Parts: sequence; C-alpha cells; structure tokens
Amino acid sequence: MKNSLLTLALLLLTACSSDFEFPAEDLTLTIAENGITVSSCKIMFNSKQYETLSNYFSSSANWKSAPATYLPDKLITGSGFKANFSASRVIINGIYKNTVQPAIYESLTCN
Repeated sequence: MKNSLLTLALLLLTACSSDFEFPAEDLTLTIAENGITVSSCKIMFNSKQYETLSNYFSSSANWKSAPATYLPDKLITGSGFKANFSASRVIINGIYKNTVQPAIYESLTCN
C-alpha cells in the first residue's frame, strides 16, 4: 500500500510539472469567432512573431495545472503542441495554464 501511494504521489507531481517544449518549427495559427474558424495562417520558424511567442513561453513562470481546456479564440498548433488562447488565459496541451499578456494575445493575427 505504501508503494502504491508513493507511486501515485510521484505521478501527480510529474503531471503538475510545467515541462513542455515550444516547438522549433513553423506553427499554425487559427483564429475563431463564436467557435467558427475565420482565418488561419502559418507562423514561420524564426519570424518576429515566432520569436515573440518563443520568448513568452520560455520566460513565463507560474504555469499551473489546467483541469480542463476550452474553445479558444486563437489556437497555435505544432507537432505535439497546442496552445489555446483567450484574451486573458492560455492553456498548453490541455495540461498547463497561465495568464496571457495583452500584447501577446493582440500579436496573434494573420496579417
């Protein structure tokens, strides 16, 4: 029983760790209104927009477990990576959540 509880505790600690990698590749940005896609575009690897996002994800602290995800306003996807954005929050892979800076949210455009 003691070993089972230790294993469970280790699994929970692992699940709550905020270890994820921002993909080093082109990404897809999808923008939706009322759950309907209104535009989609590529965020090219090493573009200014990519570098802004990469810096945000690598420097942000305070990632917390996310008990659920939601229908995003803006969605960034890559290999094994999905970031759901609302105006105030981002959820990574349905596991981690954090607040999002308004400048980051507003920079997510397909112009």
